[in-house]
Amino acid sequence: MRILPGLVLLLPVSCTDLEERPQIPPTPPLTAIAITHCSEIVAIYITAADGKLIRIDKDSGVTDGAALDAAQMALTARRLEIGCNGETAAEGSLR
Repeated sequence: MRILPGLVLLLPVSCTDLEERPQIPPTPPLTAIAITHCSEIVAIYITAADGKLIRIDKDSGVTDGAALDAAQMALTARRLEIGCNGETAAEGSLR
């Protein structure tokens, strides 16, 4: 398994630190990472300016468009694509 640089730094929290009912932060986020599989959004993790980690997925009630808009405004915005075969991973910018 290959670890991509920066991912460990973006997601160093336990599940209890995640917001239960995520809302898009009113100010630009510090970091954002979009996890996609076969080019479909699986989850978007956003670090708000107040330090809270927000996970947005299909069950969160936030539209993909609103989540992507917020993620693209982050100071650091990245995308991690998990290939359709489950073995290929590629990292790139969200912008």
